[in-house]
Amino acid sequence: MILIPEPNSVRLKDGVCIHPEQTPSVAVDATLGAEAYRLSISPDGVHIAHGGPAGIFYARQTLAQIAGQCGERMPCLEIEDAPALPERGFMLDISRCKVPTLESLMDIASLMASLKLNQFQLYMEHTFAYAGHETVWKGASPMTAEELRALDAHCRELHIELVPNQNSFGHMERWLRHNDYRHLAECPDGFVHPVDGKRRPWGTTLRPDQASLDFVGGLFDELLPNFTSRKFNIGGDEPWELGTGWSQPLAETMGKGRLYLNHLSKLVALATAHGREALYWADGLLHSPELAPLAPDNARPVIWGYEADHPFDEQCALIAATGKPFYIAPGDSTWNSFTGRLHTARANIRAAAQAAVRHGARGFLHTHWGDNGHPQTWATALPGLLLAANASWNPRADEPALADSLDLLLFKDSSGNLGKASVALGELDEAMDIPIPNRSFLFLGSHLPPEELASYLPLLTDQKLEAGRQCLDLARAHIEKATPQTGEGMRCREELLLAHDMARYALERARRIRDNASLGPLQAVSMELKARFADIWLKRNRPGGLEESLADKK
Repeated sequence: MILIPEPNSVRLKDGVCIHPEQTPSVAVDATLGAEAYRLSISPDGVHIAHGGPAGIFYARQTLAQIAGQCGERMPCLEIEDAPALPERGFMLDISRCKVPTLESLMDIASLMASLKLNQFQLYMEHTFAYAGHETVWKGASPMTAEELRALDAHCRELHIELVPNQNSFGHMERWLRHNDYRHLAECPDGFVHPVDGKRRPWGTTLRPDQASLDFVGGLFDELLPNFTSRKFNIGGDEPWELGTGWSQPLAETMGKGRLYLNHLSKLVALATAHGREALYWADGLLHSPELAPLAPDNARPVIWGYEADHPFDEQCALIAATGKPFYIAPGDSTWNSFTGRLHTARANIRAAAQAAVRHGARGFLHTHWGDNGHPQTWATALPGLLLAANASWNPRADEPALADSLDLLLFKDSSGNLGKASVALGELDEAMDIPIPNRSFLFLGSHLPPEELASYLPLLTDQKLEAGRQCLDLARAHIEKATPQTGEGMRCREELLLAHDMARYALERARRIRDNASLGPLQAVSMELKARFADIWLKRNRPGGLEESLADKK
């Protein structure tokens, strides 16, 4: 029997319960925490003891998983269970082209609840329909106030806190590219990005002045009333050009770290004035660790990192020493990929959960980013979501049998193939062994011009090419034999088949470029993939951003 997340304690007993459809008896146990429960199944029926409404809700989720696998003859057992971390969240990027429909977002919340996750964040830069700012969100199919309120109500019914998330310092290029907002930019005429050395035609970071504070304050005024949560993720990560443009004299006087911290503190004050506790990405703080004790007391830094060897322990120890509550944020490593990097996600999520418990983190925020057009389908996110739910509830638990868990709980595939296909696709990068931080080689191989791909091609040896083909062959065989029993399972099968076909196209394109062969035979394949990509996109997501995403896939 597979239970996700794995309970703290499961004791099997003799006998079976023949009539599980009977309503369980329920009692409050004041010795249990608010989310804790005790589930007893005996020949006489089912009994639930709980410490609060969330506890009984989670007990019923566990009971539903047992009944789904055992049917009318449930085993007698006793489960004692409670989460290791009080706040267990999922953050979905809805600013990189892909904005799910309201129905899709509600479905995601329901899935989260079944996995005992209790916080949901929608990462936004420009995808809320702010009044008077149509220039920015036009064509993006943004979220509306009515939709956010409906989603908030749905989440509350599921014991999930919908936390507002609006970046308000860096990553503001969707605003600053427009003439009406250029005066707010640190570098209004663009800058050379410090990571890749390429010039950007517009700024990404707001200048740290009162005009910027007034601007984002107006956004907060409109956004926050749509949420009942008293938390607010104000972002603040990666202000790449800070101290190199408008604020350069200030940075030279006080140092870039203190300049960042001063403006961050003012953003926190804006959130506090709205009755919200601010969350913010901790990278700016970690770049100047000597300033960590000076960080705002009424805000929570979110330590993020996505590689397998990210130094969570070191960074958590630094923040924990300040006495400030903090979050930790790993990721599913599906961005900049068609199939995901499951080996990276596994190690990253487990390390984050263990460090969170070891250093007393308040929360765990699993992230799903959509860099470069959000090319990955929703089905590729599901292995990471299961791993994160399991690890944040019970970090001591072994990794679940992932393929079987996907088939039993999500895909509903009695043949046992679709889960295997999902895992095989997720292990494609590991099989090919062409490690590139934060992206997959085949994602680059799908669209980079030959002259830009050239530096990576020596990594594509014949041996690694064959390893990729074999992994894709295995995944394709499982997809063809899969027989999911639900509409959602069929949709995931369709998405995984697209992921497979896009990866195979990218592999062949990279091979042809390496071997100086013509790309002509791939043109028809590319057109067919784009048509399927658009069709599958629109089954879960709004049309805004689709054209831009397709344009990235030349």
